[in-house]
Amino acid sequence: MANKIQLRRGTKAQLTALGALALGEPGYATDTGELYIGNGSGANTKVSASDTERAIWNAKASTAIATTSTAGLMPAADKAKLDGVTGPWGNNTDTTRPAGDMSRYASIGQGVSASALSKIIFTFAANNQKGTSDIANSRFVVPETGYYLVSGRAGITGGSTYTQLLLYVNGSINAVLGESTQNASSGLTLSGASILRLQAGWTLEFYVFVNSNATISPNPESTQVSLIRVA
Repeated sequence: MANKIQLRRGTKAQLTALGALALGEPGYATDTGELYIGNGSGANTKVSASDTERAIWNAKASTAIATTSTAGLMPAADKAKLDGVTGPWGNNTDTTRPAGDMSRYASIGQGVSASALSKIIFTFAANNQKGTSDIANSRFVVPETGYYLVSGRAGITGGSTYTQLLLYVNGSINAVLGESTQNASSGLTLSGASILRLQAGWTLEFYVFVNSNATISPNPESTQVSLIRVA
């Protein structure tokens, strides 16, 4: 016949009336579901929650997945806040973040005249999320307000000894992305980048300045610009 081990038990009031349990002696409160371990003197040590305490904890949140309207493992308000958080670089999904890439992809280069600003004419848009790349007008159109990383490069060949790559926003100069005093006869590449806060609907265009007639490279490896929202 198997041996049966039973703990000291009774209502919580009865256990309290008994006083301190012996050192290491367990005691079970039948009315509250609490388990105690005696320390030989003073108050016994409770090692489990009561039925009431468990009911209170269980009522704080269900085990269901929380939504922005229904509480679950977290309050609905916290779920709404969490859903609204993006990483420091904005929405990192590659199909929802505004982004554009345009390049000079042609059989011949673009001629530019000395001592004049010449807008770079782009012929190919490798990326055009949310209508960012307006290839017909060789410009970017900002689809939504935010912080953007703008970068560009332009390959130049010709007799120019002073060459600039410039960024224009809404028809006005915003930044000199690249500048060189090298002779471009053997070819050179100007490049640069900037982080800007841009408003929806703003336009970005890229210009070059040369002090002698030159040619903008038709290769995308040399002449390419990009715009991507980062926050």
